[in-house]
Amino acid sequence: MAKWVGNGKCHLFSLLEEITIIGCLQLTELPFSHPAHDQAKQEENMTWFPKLMKLNITGCPKLASLPPIPWTQAPCSAEIRRAGSVFEKLVYSKNYKSELSLEVEGKDGQHGLWNGLAFHNLAGLKELEVNNCPPLPLIHLQKLKSLKSLTVFDMSNLLLLFECESYNTECPLPVEQIKIWGCGADGKEMTQLLSHFPKLTELVLTCCEKITELGVVELQTEMTTPSSSGNEIEIEHAQAGHHQTRAEEVEEAVAGGEGLLLLPRQLQELSIYHCSELRLLSDSLGKDNGNPRGGGLQSLSSLQSLFIFDCPRFLSSYPSSASSCFPFPTSLRWLSLSRVESMETLTPLSNLSSLTSLTVYNCGDLRGEGLWPLVARGRLTELGIFGTRKFFTGSEPSRLHGQQIPSSSSKFEHLTTDDLTGVLTAPICKLLSSSLTELSFWENKEVERFTEEHEEALHLLNSLQELVFWESEKLQRLPAGLTQLASLKILRISECPAIRSLPKDGLPSSLQELEIKDCPAIKSLPKDGLPSSLRKLEVCNGISEELKRQCRKLKGTIPVIKDYHDYD
Repeated sequence: MAKWVGNGKCHLFSLLEEITIIGCLQLTELPFSHPAHDQAKQEENMTWFPKLMKLNITGCPKLASLPPIPWTQAPCSAEIRRAGSVFEKLVYSKNYKSELSLEVEGKDGQHGLWNGLAFHNLAGLKELEVNNCPPLPLIHLQKLKSLKSLTVFDMSNLLLLFECESYNTECPLPVEQIKIWGCGADGKEMTQLLSHFPKLTELVLTCCEKITELGVVELQTEMTTPSSSGNEIEIEHAQAGHHQTRAEEVEEAVAGGEGLLLLPRQLQELSIYHCSELRLLSDSLGKDNGNPRGGGLQSLSSLQSLFIFDCPRFLSSYPSSASSCFPFPTSLRWLSLSRVESMETLTPLSNLSSLTSLTVYNCGDLRGEGLWPLVARGRLTELGIFGTRKFFTGSEPSRLHGQQIPSSSSKFEHLTTDDLTGVLTAPICKLLSSSLTELSFWENKEVERFTEEHEEALHLLNSLQELVFWESEKLQRLPAGLTQLASLKILRISECPAIRSLPKDGLPSSLQELEIKDCPAIKSLPKDGLPSSLRKLEVCNGISEELKRQCRKLKGTIPVIKDYHDYD
């Protein structure tokens, strides 16, 4: 089919609620087809379809033009893939939050892409994702008055996001979340871009290799609200002057280097991935350079969440021996450092009195020196340590005194690590005995058996309620003496192919849940049976038939039993 026969108005059009066209390789025209520049005619023809709520066009490469998306402000959805000469993909629908979302992927060399969108119908749009798209005129972006989230993929220069617009133009945009992937912009360009978003609270940067230094913009200009007696014109003039002054200060601040990204001070969440040369500056920046308030991210006084992944030089400006040089603000609650190799101890984190969760992954020779005072003085409840073999060895709890020792009121409850032997020492387990409720051993590829010293240390954890062994490839048996863990309620064993049996001396009388997954070598339950306290038994995914048969025989004696054939 090359054309929709009879491109004039048809009485049936007024009844259509959904149009789906798939795989019409020769199709060139539709009833609403008109040249892309004749948007008014396209919109006029779309009035022929007053009830249309859903449009799907896929695999129609010769289609000359498409209707404007969206064609109405009323609820509707559209999905266009490999159709026409402009869009590689366009998806307009509601997301999982039932908010309007638009995903646009362009074709190389197509600069008329934005003419296919009816921006005046997008005032309610909450999420916009653009991939391989031409410059987006700022005049269009300003029409997205409800936009909260902006995601940009594969854009060589972020300044092109705003076509033919000066960065000194007053244009505060409502976006609160920005995610940028694979961008060729440098730090100066990124700083200028972010200055357009005064409400930005969450920023995610991935593979932005031209950004080599990171700091915070230190602006002297603060927004002064005119008195209530002032008229609206006076207020508008004051706000315009404020935005202009801030733009000038941003320009001045970034003039020193193209690799330097200055973050806006209102950020609450920051994530940076795969920026191999990125280094956090330790000096204060801006007009108040030299102020003893400190540099780094200290000026992000609202920052609560920080994730740094595969940025090995990120903390190279901060010597671990400096006890008064802190890179992060005290407001921080969640911190994850992965492949950050330049930090030697946790001393630079000792000011984080609000920290509740800390994750360390593959951070070289980082030692845990400074951990226990952080636990004792702060609010730390969760700790994850992976691929950092010297962490617990260097924590040296024997040197702690007084207020550095975690008390019975400590909030530290959850520990996840791949370092079985590092954690299971008497000094560490004594410190954790009154607070730790959940201990998870993940992805250990070395330990085959627990020593007597390891087992004795584990028995000290008298508050432990959940114990997890996950993907321990060589582990041949569980630690003996689990019956001494009088508070243990949950035991999970998953993807441990070398474990051949459950503890011969039985399981704790307090146990309520037992889960065994992908452990094919376990053939049977303990000879003395399972504790009468057990309320849930789950065995599935790669479990021996003999073990499953034994578990099925227990149906009726344990309230919940799930095996390979029962996931309900």
